[in-house]
Amino acid sequence: MSLVIKNITKKYSKKKYALNSVNMEIPNGIYGLVGPNGAGKTTLMRILVGLIKPNEGEIFLNNQCMLKNIDYFRQKIGYLPQEFGCYKNLTVKECMNTIAILKGLNNKNKRLEQIDKILKEVNLSNESLKKVGNLSGGMRRRLGIAQTIIGNPLLIIVDEPTAGLDPEERIRFRGVIRKIATNRIILISTHIIEDVKNNCDGISLIKNGVIKQFNSFKEFEELSVGKVWQKTISEEEFELYENKYNILSSNTIDNKLVIRIYSDERISNAEIVKPSAEEGYLSWIKK
Repeated sequence: MSLVIKNITKKYSKKKYALNSVNMEIPNGIYGLVGPNGAGKTTLMRILVGLIKPNEGEIFLNNQCMLKNIDYFRQKIGYLPQEFGCYKNLTVKECMNTIAILKGLNNKNKRLEQIDKILKEVNLSNESLKKVGNLSGGMRRRLGIAQTIIGNPLLIIVDEPTAGLDPEERIRFRGVIRKIATNRIILISTHIIEDVKNNCDGISLIKNGVIKQFNSFKEFEELSVGKVWQKTISEEEFELYENKYNILSSNTIDNKLVIRIYSDERISNAEIVKPSAEEGYLSWIKK
């Protein structure tokens, strides 16, 4: 199983590119696409599910060209947009049944059997008769994941999955994603590094429509080796350092600020430290 993206370009004017010759190769498992808002993540997601067309490029799922037969491949794709919605007056089970019918699952007994199994997988069995409008944010997110699994898709695409969720629901969501990842590709688009590091088998960074793919998280973290500095300063000095350097993080210890700075040049009286994944990402974005 593999998803191969070749030279995908989407432009809205001669000079404005949403995606600029994007190339990716994604195997089985969970893969993260990370970048700031407006970087091009959602545009790529919408191209993959056939909602918009690229100006150039090709996409292959299992060596078959998706763009030439997108109607067929829509049945092979599960999609959870950032804002998933369903009629609020439907129950969870009615919502799932409606989506299953739209996906072409016409055998009623098999359809209901599959719905019951999926609701159990995402821990929504006890809420199957609850109205969608009465679900918590975390439950709605789990319902969104449930509807992506209907029809056993080869490719699942999830856009900003943990936006607005509390820490407990984020942990629960990661468990659900890992549980359904067997024998399929799951592509998660997010700007939260923690979600990718704790969930994904691989990662690509996207900025201004350009993508860089990494072979490992270690390679990703090493983006900033030798360029992250730690220094203790007073609170009064913070504004001075903020104006002069790219401050990645800060903590208060004994009424002193401990700051971590991204810099190509040595910083006086600062020590060089091992960068975290978040700092690797932030330094790449700030370049």
